[in-house]
Amino acid sequence: MTGGPRLRLLSCSLGGHRPVPSLRTLVRSLAPDVLLVRDGPRRLRWRARSAAMADEFGLVVAGGGEPALGNLALVNLRVAVHETWCVQFPLTPGRLMRGAVLARCAVGGQRFVVAGSALAPDRDERARQATVLAKVLSEVEEPLVVAAELGEEPGGPSWSALAGGRVDAGAGRRTSGGSFTRAGAGFSHWTLLRKCV
Repeated sequence: MTGGPRLRLLSCSLGGHRPVPSLRTLVRSLAPDVLLVRDGPRRLRWRARSAAMADEFGLVVAGGGEPALGNLALVNLRVAVHETWCVQFPLTPGRLMRGAVLARCAVGGQRFVVAGSALAPDRDERARQATVLAKVLSEVEEPLVVAAELGEEPGGPSWSALAGGRVDAGAGRRTSGGSFTRAGAGFSHWTLLRKCV
């Protein structure tokens, strides 16, 4: 979003648990515009649990949850959310179902889309999921920010499928595990890719 308003985006993995106090404190201190959560509420009372989690972080729910199979987009009140949609990847029998959340937003009149996902640990299943997600992302016309747990290092097949035509925001700042930022507990293995318009 060159020349437009600055956007502060964070992503984290909850591992299916409630946020620990240190994570709540960290997120509140960083004051993100958008927080993309992996392994958030996806079953019983997921709406109420998602709203309670957002409140703990000082944010509101934009979209995701059960329809995105635990991927959740939270935003602050500066962000106008115009549309959200969820993607569910084809089920591999015996494996955990996975998906993605996308939100079409605006800050200061500048429109953009954020997407959050976590792909399967199995290489073949992950590659199939990356193909589905890449097709969905290719249909986005606005500037795009993707935070995804890809489960592989840069240059892998899933990484390449999703990175095509996008800028790796973490290039040159990557730590072990494919993460380019480790701000605290729960912040790991995410890749930020952006498409500039």
